[in-house]
Amino acid sequence: MKRLFALFGIVLCSAVILGQNRTGVENLADFDERLFHFGFALGFNKSNFYMVTNNNNYNLDGDSLIGVSVDPQSGFNLGIVSSLNITNSLKLRFIPSLSFQERMVDYSYKMPNIVDTIFTQQQRVESTFLDFPFNFKFRTYRAHNFAASFIVGGKYSLDMASQQDVTEDAILKIKKPDYSFELGVGTDFFLQYFKFGLELKYSMGFPNALIQENNQWSRPIDSLRNQMWLFSITFEG
Repeated sequence: MKRLFALFGIVLCSAVILGQNRTGVENLADFDERLFHFGFALGFNKSNFYMVTNNNNYNLDGDSLIGVSVDPQSGFNLGIVSSLNITNSLKLRFIPSLSFQERMVDYSYKMPNIVDTIFTQQQRVESTFLDFPFNFKFRTYRAHNFAASFIVGGKYSLDMASQQDVTEDAILKIKKPDYSFELGVGTDFFLQYFKFGLELKYSMGFPNALIQENNQWSRPIDSLRNQMWLFSITFEG
């Protein structure tokens, strides 16, 4: 997560310097007068699960499970930007995207008959989400070639890599559809030929994504909700 914030800061500073190269000139002066804008987005994500465990189900098979945790992993996003100008300060944005995500769920066990010895087994959960987010973007008035924004919205997702229909029970399975809310902040830099944007967004799924199959992987867990931090770079014309 710290790397995402550091990357956001580095790119922001670079964009500020780039935006000042044409001091005194207001780039894309008629940008907000157009009703629609289109572009593309590149993103880097850090995905996680918000997990609720059930301690009462830890050792039903006579094993020595002592804890379950999630190790967030990095991924990336590719999207197409469509933006509707409702007013100069309010935009409705639709950014269909492919999101490649990965999470590691760690199961910690005590070694039998060996004091203070713990070993870990992992379940890798990989997802390829087809995302359909609708966001409202509240933007400040332009300060020369710069503007800041606040983003709020919702997202419907389909996990194309979901194994919910696989009959194998030796894996941790996640449901295919998901619904989530999104909150974020961003900055816009109006360059000579296009608008360059930076966004940092957080999303949290509403439903429990876990498929409970009463096996050693799902039994200790009551619920899993998808979480993600996303840093995006956008280019709009």
